[in-house]
Amino acid sequence: MFIQNSLSISILAAGVSATAQQYLAPLQDINFPSSESAADPLKWLGANGPWYAGPNVFGISPDVPESCYVDQAAYISRHGSRYPDKGAYGGWVSMYEKFQASNFTAAGSLSFLPTWRPILTNPALQIANQNPTGAKEAYDFGYTLRTRYPDLYQQGDEFMVWSNNYTRVLQTASMFVRGFLGFAAAQNGSVISVTSRGFPAAVGDTLGPSDMCPNFEDMNGGDYKKTWDDIWIPPVQQRLQALIGGNLTLTADDVNQMPYLCGFESHITGRLSPWCDVFTDEELKQYEYSNDLRYYYGIGPGTDLPKKMMTPFLNALVGLLQQGPAITGTKADGSSFELPKLIMSFLNDGQLTELVTASGVFDEQPPLSPTEKDDDRLWIGSRYVSMRGTIAFERLNCPVSDHGEQSNATVSSGHHSRPPSATNATYVRIRLNDAVYPLPFCKDGPGSSCLLDKYATYVADKYAAEGDWITNCNITVTENTPTTVKGASFFTDLRSPWSTAKHLTKYDSAAVQNKTQETKSAEVVSKLSADVLSLAHFDALVEWLAAFQSLSFAVDQASCRLRSQPLSKPGCLLRASIYLETSDLQAVAGSTHVFGEYHHADAPVVAEDDSHFLRFCERGRQVFKTQPARRFLHGFLVCGATLELWTLAGYTMMSDEESGLNTFVKRLGPGSDSYVTFDQHSKLYLRPELIAAPDYIIGLETSCYTASASTIGESDIVVKFSWREDGTHTEFRLLKRARERNVWGVIRLLGDQDLVSIADLHHGLQFPQPYVNRTFSCVATAPLGRPIQKFTSIPELLQVLHDLVKALRSLYVDGRIIHRDIAIKNLIIASQHSADSPKGVLIDFDFALDLDNVRAVEPLVGSDGFMAIGILSGQPHTYRHDLEPLFYVFLWIAIGNDHEHDDAYDCLKGIPKTSRLWKWCSMNFRLAKELHALIFPVHDGKVFTGTETEQVAVERLYDGMADAFNRSALTF
Repeated sequence: MFIQNSLSISILAAGVSATAQQYLAPLQDINFPSSESAADPLKWLGANGPWYAGPNVFGISPDVPESCYVDQAAYISRHGSRYPDKGAYGGWVSMYEKFQASNFTAAGSLSFLPTWRPILTNPALQIANQNPTGAKEAYDFGYTLRTRYPDLYQQGDEFMVWSNNYTRVLQTASMFVRGFLGFAAAQNGSVISVTSRGFPAAVGDTLGPSDMCPNFEDMNGGDYKKTWDDIWIPPVQQRLQALIGGNLTLTADDVNQMPYLCGFESHITGRLSPWCDVFTDEELKQYEYSNDLRYYYGIGPGTDLPKKMMTPFLNALVGLLQQGPAITGTKADGSSFELPKLIMSFLNDGQLTELVTASGVFDEQPPLSPTEKDDDRLWIGSRYVSMRGTIAFERLNCPVSDHGEQSNATVSSGHHSRPPSATNATYVRIRLNDAVYPLPFCKDGPGSSCLLDKYATYVADKYAAEGDWITNCNITVTENTPTTVKGASFFTDLRSPWSTAKHLTKYDSAAVQNKTQETKSAEVVSKLSADVLSLAHFDALVEWLAAFQSLSFAVDQASCRLRSQPLSKPGCLLRASIYLETSDLQAVAGSTHVFGEYHHADAPVVAEDDSHFLRFCERGRQVFKTQPARRFLHGFLVCGATLELWTLAGYTMMSDEESGLNTFVKRLGPGSDSYVTFDQHSKLYLRPELIAAPDYIIGLETSCYTASASTIGESDIVVKFSWREDGTHTEFRLLKRARERNVWGVIRLLGDQDLVSIADLHHGLQFPQPYVNRTFSCVATAPLGRPIQKFTSIPELLQVLHDLVKALRSLYVDGRIIHRDIAIKNLIIASQHSADSPKGVLIDFDFALDLDNVRAVEPLVGSDGFMAIGILSGQPHTYRHDLEPLFYVFLWIAIGNDHEHDDAYDCLKGIPKTSRLWKWCSMNFRLAKELHALIFPVHDGKVFTGTETEQVAVERLYDGMADAFNRSALTF
């Protein structure tokens, strides 16, 4: 393990020399490799690069000054590295689609362009969430602070951290706690989620204060950034365009997106992205300067209102540092707790920048020029707002002389002796990422720190000079709006609904978590139910809805919200509209999921008041007007304690096609059998029972029916309907090739038809983000067969496996195809009509690969539990990666088969305590060992998992496996 040495420790106050502390883990635990064209490409990416400890700009040691010790610290951190958000990923997809639609060649650093594609493998699960590098950053962060401040936490004590309610931020906070506490996180760690959205009493008292500030606007750098982009991008654009031949033209937006891709692809994959090879260090520094302008003139010192957003928080935080350690707080249940000596908060890049601005460390930074990059500037976002970027406030307890003078000479580190002198003073020192940044107006304390009281005065004066926060934001004052914002009361008061309503998430077992949450939810539901009858004022309704939202949407509060508008006039009984909508869109009907109304208990019953009811229906019509493709809309009416549920349909009389029915499936007449036809002469009659149905609403949505060529014939055909993604190798094309090349042992294609595509259904509609186009198709194949796990005897199973080896060989040698998804679910047992027909048959060619049309980069495909080692390690798919999964199928069936399930995880649920292998294998497991030796031969003392491509080796593997299964079958 890499060992990082801290600076030598000086003589401690007690006069005893100590050995310098040697940390077991490096501070910068994320490598920053060089690219082909840049020495440090990941250091110049602003907010888009992984965590970077930063240079020691002022040459101040980060170690604790001699004779001082840290008795309290506050760290405020951005979330760790993440996947892109929807907007950014949409830009990647658009650029990819542009590349795919162009006919071009690329040279030099852009030579990878023709084969590049967005790297997200499951956008629905990945978008905006923490990625593996972010998890590592957060976990390492926890470990680093635990070892840096060993005196700030006592093993076994409760430890809580605070976070806003964005999922990626909560994920970072969670991983930090795990890194800080280790195994004890389940018992002692917790995360408090804080937000002010929907709580008038919480304005300016949250980790996201701009959420409740109507006047807040992030200008993203405005004209300053645009001016600079018009200077630095064109030369780079021209240089890169010279590397491209054909009809592909790079735009300024393309060029501006590429450094972003350099950072995100690198920390998503954990490997340096090829996009990092595209730019020189100087070009990336120009991009970094653009990023600095974005923050400086978007939410930083170059703004009016945004730079004031986090001053209330800073003022409250400094107040806690003035109080010192051992601060007592109140939990939601009224019991007390001790605020951790290490106060941890997690938020987003915007709030972090606003807090860094308010801190004062950049007070002497001249305004940034939009036309000339200042390489000597102090304001460099890569050094503080990187992924997991941090600002820290250390409270230093240091002795002073009889004359009140402080020493500012040397530093020490590690565990510090605490002088018995009563003449100690407290100082504050600020760190950005890991570098010490002195306050320009106050840096004469030990280690260039500032006397804490002096800094507190500075912050209080700044807060006062910035004016009233509520007035600045133009907040509508209600009876619940505070006269003065509190900044950060949630650190010591967990009774406020904007913290406790988000609940305390314990890292406990699932059962304890669920039980705790069920109890808390029941209490909240009981209170909400009681309060609904007394909602006489609009402000009370807003707070009630916020509490309800916190209970119902705790997991995804950042993407959904409840919005309300008063309908009644002042002085009249309360009536209000309520919309459940997507929170990242503007408050318009186009973002509405559900709509409803609240009517006070004493108001007229809506069903008996035609005018009110018609207005209710009109609001529903407005939603349909802005969402014309919508099929129906859920609505509700709350009238006192009565809840009415309504469904407004978006149609009256519709044809089968308009209502979404599959018109490819026809009937001879009422009550007759359904059928499909691929030509004018023959029909395939479907049986009503499905043999395969989709478990999810996203994906291929594969449904399979049995069928026959007559209404009374025995079913011997499979008709499959699925939504296949455009651009993929379609199953029926490869089955046609297999039929043409007389491939043995695979299903036969009887007919195929494309029915409709998502693009067809969306024709004429506009969508803010690109969508994956899928085509709904029908494929008919034979034979029907039994699932392989339903074998009737061991000899039958072994003969089926023998035939499947032969089928894979024919598929590869005769058809030039590899299957790529060998698993229990894709193997069947067919009824033999002759001695030469296969007993084991390969089905489902959705992921099969045409070896005559292989792309430079193929996606990772396969089924869990059956994927070859080489595929999981990133090797290209070869013939042996079809044979190795067949060995795993043999093992799964031998050990865990229940004659029912074909999924690896479902098989495990019913696995017996003793292996079924004992029932029918020899005591030395001869067949399993023989197959293992064939697939994983030992070369030079090491197990070989690669692919031998010599013809002799290919034949040896196919023949060896087939012969092994055949000989074993003959022994029974």
